[in-house]
Amino acid sequence: MTALPPNSIVAGTVEDALLAILRIVADLQSSPTTNPQNRTIITQFTQNELTGLYSVALSIPSAVTLGPNGVTANATELFT
Repeated sequence: MTALPPNSIVAGTVEDALLAILRIVADLQSSPTTNPQNRTIITQFTQNELTGLYSVALSIPSAVTLGPNGVTANATELFT
């Protein structure tokens, strides 16, 4: 399982942290070392040059199970 390095996210807001996580995932999926099977989670990651607005599209494979506490979705590990 790929883990985030300690203190790898320095953010003052939740939005900053989410953007940092998305950038880390984009870096992981573009590296043949961490993504040897060339799998894709982030299918779109663009920034509008005029407004600065980011647009992101995700596809996260997961397994859904029904247990005594309700429905649980567990994301499938893709990166090494």
